[in-house]
Amino acid sequence: MSKTTAARFADNLRRARAQSGLSQTQLAKAAGISHSEIYRLEAGTREPRLGTLLNLGSAMGIDGADLLEGLADNRPRPSSE
Repeated sequence: MSKTTAARFADNLRRARAQSGLSQTQLAKAAGISHSEIYRLEAGTREPRLGTLLNLGSAMGIDGADLLEGLADNRPRPSSE
């Protein structure tokens, strides 16, 4: 069974946050969002809005697009008709 998009994003966010050495609280403060939002994103129960994604990337010193790595793997493949 493949992971949902939210679960894949959660994995990416947890990994990036750990590499940046920030706690959830520190990341929330740096990104200008609530700690509960970070918790929900890392739990895979919520997908980020574009602004949130950009703020998270900026707070961790990475490109927000890096947090999307592997998410496209869950999309259905177009038929080759």
